[in-house]
Amino acid sequence: MKLPRAREKVSHTPAQIQTALVHNDVTLINSVRDSLARLANNKGKERETLQTLLAAGIPKTVLTGPLRPAVVDGSNIANMSPQRKGRLIYLEQVRRAAWDEGYFPVIIIIDASLPYQIDTPEALFAMVERGEIEMAPSGTSADERLIDTALDLHAVIITNDRLTDWPNAKELEKRHVEFVNNVICLGSFHRSWLPW
Repeated sequence: MKLPRAREKVSHTPAQIQTALVHNDVTLINSVRDSLARLANNKGKERETLQTLLAAGIPKTVLTGPLRPAVVDGSNIANMSPQRKGRLIYLEQVRRAAWDEGYFPVIIIIDASLPYQIDTPEALFAMVERGEIEMAPSGTSADERLIDTALDLHAVIITNDRLTDWPNAKELEKRHVEFVNNVICLGSFHRSWLPW
């Protein structure tokens, strides 16, 4: 599939676009969005291109809708499991749920202890090494990094933690996460000082 770029044609495969989503490659995603916008005058080509991307599992909201950054409290979300160990799949599900609602980039930040509390530590370490997930340094709380990143990006924090120990988190928008049919979904918005 060829998506035109200013004065040149650039070809991005669906796999490259999916990789760009996972790695929060804002430049490549904006290039794809610009290319799709330029196809608006050719409805047939625009529809064909969108269908190809959607068939590859790329969310339409990230391609065409307004975007807002999100920062995910990865340790909190992974440990929603009723089992003893956290679940890596919850991090993948919450990222997808965020994309589906128009959040991008979706930055997942975890505590350094999470690999020792999760069902697939090797896979989690690999995701950190590939830059798909950020890990706070050992001996520090990921909450501070999570809050600072959200403040810098004017992002929503996706967490079930009210973060009441952090005064600068008070004004940040936060979204709950809940299970619907055993799949992680985004829930309502909340603020630190409000009961839910």
